[in-house]
Amino acid sequence: MAAPGWVTIKIDTNAGPIAAKIEKIADHFYSDVLYGGVKELADDGKKMLELSVHTWTNRPEIRVRPSGVSRQTAKVEIEVVPALPFAYVDLGTPGHWIPVGHKGFLAFREGYLAKTIAGVFGSQRGGASGPWVFVRRPIWVKGIKPRHFLKMTAQLIQKNAVTRIGALIRKALRW
Repeated sequence: MAAPGWVTIKIDTNAGPIAAKIEKIADHFYSDVLYGGVKELADDGKKMLELSVHTWTNRPEIRVRPSGVSRQTAKVEIEVVPALPFAYVDLGTPGHWIPVGHKGFLAFREGYLAKTIAGVFGSQRGGASGPWVFVRRPIWVKGIKPRHFLKMTAQLIQKNAVTRIGALIRKALRW
């Protein structure tokens, strides 16, 4: 019942097909804009990871791509090929014994300088540069402190996602 002085008009129509088309256009719009934003974020993440391995002699290939992009969600997949030794540097290793080789001794160079620093994107000159040492017994190495490059990349992408994608949506809508 309408309030006194008000006229109630009821219009009944079948807007289903039109609403479905509008919804489909909106889905394509959002997924295209979202894909573009996630692609930009993925490219930024790839650049950050590549900074961390650019001085490595055996540099891994870093593949970063958007996936599962829809109106509601988006993912960025990161793949490092080959996974080793990148995983050792990224996740770290515990201290461990290195056994004597099959020829009865170990050979290594002293004076190692790490090419990467924990918590920092980037890579510097480094490696083993001292004299060769030959030993006939196992040696203890302290392990590798984790660098967390993948974790830092994910945090960077998440931090910038709302701002970057929001800007792209506003640009697409010409706000």
